[in-house]
Formats: sequence, structure tokens, C-alpha cells
Amino acid sequence: MPHSIGTLEALGHPVFKVSADLELAKQKALEKGMAVEENGQLAPKTDNPALQKAIAKINFTPAGVQGLLNHVAFDVLKQIVLYPVEDETHYANNFGKVLPDAFLLTQGATALDLAGKIHTDLAKGFLYAVDAKTKRRLGKETPLKDGDVVKIVSTK
Repeated sequence: MPHSIGTLEALGHPVFKVSADLELAKQKALEKGMAVEENGQLAPKTDNPALQKAIAKINFTPAGVQGLLNHVAFDVLKQIVLYPVEDETHYANNFGKVLPDAFLLTQGATALDLAGKIHTDLAKGFLYAVDAKTKRRLGKETPLKDGDVVKIVSTK
């Protein structure tokens, strides 16, 4: 027997309203410059009543697909996002691109785990890591936190 949304929520199961059509409409509105995104919601760029009505329909799915993916990755799978960089001063790679990569690792992952995720040779030659935010030196067993920006220093 299928459960109703209210029953699922009462049992502690989150429910996400998702619509592929509305997600596509949201992307098109942003691409065409008709709206801007503020805190996950669209805001029309003009006072046009028809546009405001359309944006209100799009905002019907506040969590949407992104909310569902975030729930699975961070709440269910217990992942954290880590940003490896080569230049810890400018948060960039060797081409000057700011925060070019992001890796998902399990909560409790260490600097050595991040090095191995980037490349096995980095892990093999691991010397230490640098927390770009605090400029603190990190050992291979130092657990990382969600949102850390890290430079890996290796012999390789």
C-alpha cells in the first residue's frame, strides 16, 4: 500500500517536490537573463506581471532536484566537499583558475585521502598539506572539514 506524503514525512522520511519541466524553465530563465537566483529562488528582473506569474510557478519547487541531491550526498552518504588548490594564497590552480575542482569525500576524510583522490602519486609522495584558509600545516592523518580549501605538498 503506497504511503501519502504526510505519512512519509511523519515517519521521518523527507519528501522533495521535483519537476523536470520546472527545473528546465528555471535554467532557461537564468540563461536568458529574465531572472536572478536569490537563496535558491528566482526573482524576476522586471515588473512584468506575466513574468512574475511564471517565476512564481517555477519557485513552486524550492528544493527541487538540487535539494534532493544535496540531501542524498550530505545527509545520507555523509559526504563533505573539499577544494584542492595549487596556490593556497589565491585559491587557484597553476593556470590561475580559482577553485577549479571540488571533491566529495566521506566525513572524517584526511589530507592523505584527498591526495589519493586527486592522484595516487600525490598520496605516495605526500609530505604535508596546507589549509588555505588558516595557512596551517596539516599532517596526513588530519581530518578535513566540509568546505576546506587544501594544498597538497608532495615529492611527486
